[in-house]
Amino acid sequence: MLQLAWDYANGSISEETIGNALYNATDREKVSTVRLLLQSFGASPNATGEEYGTALTAAAFDGIMEMVQLLLDAGAEINDPNGWALQTAAAEGHYEIVQELISRGAEVNA
Repeated sequence: MLQLAWDYANGSISEETIGNALYNATDREKVSTVRLLLQSFGASPNATGEEYGTALTAAAFDGIMEMVQLLLDAGAEINDPNGWALQTAAAEGHYEIVQELISRGAEVNA
């Protein structure tokens, strides 16, 4: 369906729209959609939204390691001032996510 919309728009979907789609897919725990948006449509891994700040923070809140790794591998800013992925993962008890974020450079004293 997403590919069909992209084809129909002749690849002219705005970066903002793709970013919104990525954030919403992250918030709704749609790993395959996040992967598709990052890898096929060039979505920014630093997409933001109102509830969690960043897509990475939303993934950390949900405790979905694969999604956290996809976003980080795509270049998500781990210490983005709009998000608080490390603190969120810790508060939610997602200690594997906490370890992953720290191993990738999250500032523990931020």
